[in-house]
Formats: sequence, structure tokens, C-alpha cells
Amino acid sequence: MPADLTWRIAFAPDTRNWRYPLPLSRELEWHANGILTAEVALPSIPSGHIVVPSFASPDSPDHRWVLVSGDASHATAGFGRPGSQCDHAGGDEGLDVRVDYFETSRAMSNARLRLLVDMSEPPRDYLAAIGVRPAQQATDLTPADTAILDIPARSQANAAPAELRPRICSPTCVSMAMEHLGVDHAFHELVTAAYHRATDLYGVWPQNIWAASRWGVIGAIETAMDWNVVERAVDGGHPLAASIAFGEGDLAGSAIPASDGHLVIVRGIQNNRVVVNDPAADDVARVPRHYDADEFRKAWLGARGACYLFAVPA
Repeated sequence: MPADLTWRIAFAPDTRNWRYPLPLSRELEWHANGILTAEVALPSIPSGHIVVPSFASPDSPDHRWVLVSGDASHATAGFGRPGSQCDHAGGDEGLDVRVDYFETSRAMSNARLRLLVDMSEPPRDYLAAIGVRPAQQATDLTPADTAILDIPARSQANAAPAELRPRICSPTCVSMAMEHLGVDHAFHELVTAAYHRATDLYGVWPQNIWAASRWGVIGAIETAMDWNVVERAVDGGHPLAASIAFGEGDLAGSAIPASDGHLVIVRGIQNNRVVVNDPAADDVARVPRHYDADEFRKAWLGARGACYLFAVPA
């Protein structure tokens, strides 16, 4: 068994009318019995790895993921409309079950992921993605320069009511991505759609992907290990929102002093600087920022490497 494992697979129908910058596989094999299910076998996974699944469809169905290992099964939270949302289902000594992903604390083999979708017939269009990578990974990578995407800036400081403002970096990034794609939407409606009632959070990753799908925007949660995903996203005009975690003083010039989970839009890379839209800035003029690439690498690729990556119209 390798010391480290990174693995991704994504499913989508050939008839889709959007394009995605990363490789897509065959369609899921659906089974209908009151509710749609599909299963994907996982590789043997070492300890200290995260398993991050996501699902998006323009039909915006309610859904959840279940990891089955032997006789045990563990579920993420439910995503979609508030009435169908539910808390995630625990875990055991070998698996930590987060709201939106799984993390191994011991090696796991012969496991599979089961997707449950509240539909009676298979969706005509969808994107299902699964990423597996180390939860923490020390890397020493120098990024190449890319083009810079012109993505409109939005500050979460403009949200109302005021007590909501520190909590909505995630839907604010989704809103910037949707504006870049030319999708008309009301910001407050998007924030409402991103709210995960069961946990009282606005930053649940799959709930934000679901929220974007309400306006027909298809996206996935990817787990990057290097700068390649940025290069491929920017080259094709795909908005990307990176989840970063950093301590005080670890990300010079950041809009907030520290965070264990913050979302920013990555617009490109120039001169060893990562060009971002940081929604935590206190006004729109200060949303565009440049962060040192090595510091940003540690905050993003070194810590889970999760990001929202959105498709664009074909």
C-alpha cells in the first residue's frame, strides 16, 4: 500500500451542454427504488486521507453520500432544501465523518461510496466527482504564470444583516463565479440557498455546489495536490474558489488575520503571486489581492486542497 494516495474520478453524461477542465469518466450506473442510488468502489485508502464527494445537477435534487465499509455505513449530512437536510452520521475509531467529507484515521480497504438522490428517474444532466488525497501534504511547488481571469469583485461586508457578514465567504465566492459566467441571480437568494439549516452554516461545501445548481450552474468539489488545477481552470475560463486555512502572520496581506476555513476566488498567477478575489475585504475596492504563492500553497494545497470548480457553457 502506498504511503500516500491521490485519486479522482468524475461522472457525467455525454449529452451535457457544458465543459469542465478536468477529465470526466463514464456515466454513473443508477438504480431506482423509490429513490435513486449509485455506488462507486473506492481504492484502498491509507490513514490520514480525506474522501471528498460532490454532486450537482440542474434539477437541484436533495442528496447525500454514504461511505460503506464492511458492515458499517457512515453518511455525510443531507444537502438541498432545508426540509431534507440532516446531520451527518457519526463515524468510528477508523473514520471521522465531517459534514461534507470523510477522513480516515486508519487504513481502509474494500469500501464504496453510495450516492442517494431524491429523484425517481436518473437526471438528464449531472456531475458527480470524488477526490481522495492526504488531509495534510507538504509540497514544494513553484507555480507557472497564467492568464488572469476578470472576475467581478464582491465583498461579504455588504451583506445584510450585519451579523451575517463574517459567515458567508463561501456563497459570496459562488456569487462571483456566477457573475463571471454571466448568470443573473439575486445575491440574498443565493445566500439563502447556501444555508445549511441542520448545522447553521453557510460554508458547507456540497450545499454551496447545490445552491449554484439552482441557477443551472454545474460545479464540483475538487481536492488539488498541485497548481495544475489553477492552470487548467484559468486557461478555460473556469471560476475556482479555494478553501484555505492559515494562522496569524502566515498569509501576508490577507483580508482576515487567520482562519481554519476561508474561501477565496483564484483568478490566476503572476510573478509568483496568486491573484485572488478575497470576499472578506471590508469593501469591494479591496477585494482583489495578491498573495505570496508559497504562503498560499501552504494555506491551500498543504491543507486539504479543496476547491469549488465550475463548468462553463459549451
